[in-house]
Amino acid sequence: MAKALLAEEEAEKGKASKVKKEKKKSSNKARSEAKTEAELAVEAEAQEQAEARETEAANALVTAREQKEAKAAQAEV
Repeated sequence: MAKALLAEEEAEKGKASKVKKEKKKSSNKARSEAKTEAELAVEAEAQEQAEARETEAANALVTAREQKEAKAAQAEV
């Protein structure tokens, strides 16, 4: 009878250990997914900022050309 109780106790410990491992695995997976999402968000933000800088640079070039053309037109008059 004592052996049966010990065996039952060991089985319960095994189940508890298995559940604990599964919870840890699930937690690690969730943490990894959250980290990946955060990294993607940072990359997206960096991409948006780079595109905004490119747009600003293009607008500055257009403005400079327009000013140059306006000065040239004024000089002709």
